Amino acid sequence: MTLERLARRLESHALLQGLQPKFLRTLAGYSTGTEFKPGQWIFLEGEPADCFYLILDGKVILETGRDGGEALALDCVGAGQFIGWSWLLPPYHWHFSARAVEATKAVFFYGTWLRKQCEEDPEFGFEMVKRMAAVVVRRLETTQRYIRHPAPLSPE
Repeated sequence: MTLERLARRLESHALLQGLQPKFLRTLAGYSTGTEFKPGQWIFLEGEPADCFYLILDGKVILETGRDGGEALALDCVGAGQFIGWSWLLPPYHWHFSARAVEATKAVFFYGTWLRKQCEEDPEFGFEMVKRMAAVVVRRLETTQRYIRHPAPLSPE
């Protein structure tokens, strides 16, 4: 897929809609397509965070451990959403685990490279922080609702 074609595909993703074309080309240059099988772990809570994924198709469950007990499913993420904001904020470790619950196609981005670009180009950095922060807040609200009213989270 050409850089321009990938940039156009990224532009249609909810996280990146309205992003300047030069920023889309920048992101496209440091991304690659990837796939996950049902049950496959994408990342694990506590491990180093160095990337993020735009979900194109499929479903991913975000989980957190419970003091060595059974994991708690906190959110289900599907097409048009993304996972992995921990690359942006120190200490750069995953705050949740992510596991595909069905065949999932995604676009992978190198977070360590993106952090460098955000620092070197404040306009690009501010755009990425704004877009990621909105999802961080939504995930926090989802977690708070779950804590107040625990209920099984269905990936359906």
